[in-house]
Amino acid sequence: MQQEIRLATFNVRNLALPGTVCYPDLPPCTSAEYEAKIAWIAELTDHFRPDVVAFEEIFSPQAITDIMACSRQFRDATPVCTDVPSRLSHPAPEVALVTRLPLAGTPGTHCHFPENFRISLPGTDTVIDRFSRPVLEVPVLLPNGRILHLYAVHFKSRRPDPVTDNGLSEPLRHGLAMFRSLSRRAADALGVHTLIAQLRQKTGTPVVLMGDFNDTAQAVTTGIATGAQHESEQPLPSLYRLYNVLDVQSPPSFMQENARNTRNTDTGYIDHIFVSDEFTEAGGFSTGRVMDTLYRMPDDTDRPDRSDHPFVMTTIALS
Repeated sequence: MQQEIRLATFNVRNLALPGTVCYPDLPPCTSAEYEAKIAWIAELTDHFRPDVVAFEEIFSPQAITDIMACSRQFRDATPVCTDVPSRLSHPAPEVALVTRLPLAGTPGTHCHFPENFRISLPGTDTVIDRFSRPVLEVPVLLPNGRILHLYAVHFKSRRPDPVTDNGLSEPLRHGLAMFRSLSRRAADALGVHTLIAQLRQKTGTPVVLMGDFNDTAQAVTTGIATGAQHESEQPLPSLYRLYNVLDVQSPPSFMQENARNTRNTDTGYIDHIFVSDEFTEAGGFSTGRVMDTLYRMPDDTDRPDRSDHPFVMTTIALS
């Protein structure tokens, strides 16, 4: 039986097919740039050998197929993309997941907030009831026979959210635009936290949440997603808490490829992996034990065939 698994998340930065216009101010990539980026991503996966990778900023499912065809590690893996209506006229960044672990059920795409949750954006009449990017839920079967639910996310960016034709030159307008961006990100976090809490209530299945949170590990928005609470509050039951792999890895150690201890500190990164109580000492390591975590920043992040995000991977020894 396989004794450990490796779970990774990677924002590949605007991976779109050649000629696709992602944003008005961003030139589309050329065929040569696309092929170079696909080869580079495949080389990373082959080097680190993850069992699962969640990808962010994927503009076409075809890009996932091309990565798999170029990768030895994932050539026979299972791709899972969000199930949303075609957006050929207005392509949008989405999450996707590739797994060498077998599926343990039908993957789910969550576009709308659960529990009919809605919020009004500050300074506008806009009411939102959906995630900034659809959330991907994928149940997989672990080698030890247990089912693990993976959630891949990409929360709203920190870029200001201006009202149409309303400039950002005035401090109040700029502040409101940042407030709206923060509100969307917080709503994404609350929606994900609710989805996971509902699953845990119903099944008690172990959970891993990973992706681009567009905020640091100790930010309020990230804490909403993981169930972190202020020290003055009565802690949530462990069923509803998620834990940063850097804080629970055993033995406490250093983040690979970095020379500083990161336990109980904020690394400044915005890409994270969180695990449920079954992977902690308090939970008896009933499903597994987090052994180490790797953050690898790409070289030459300004190149169009590279990313400006780290490749993040955690290794878990199964119980």
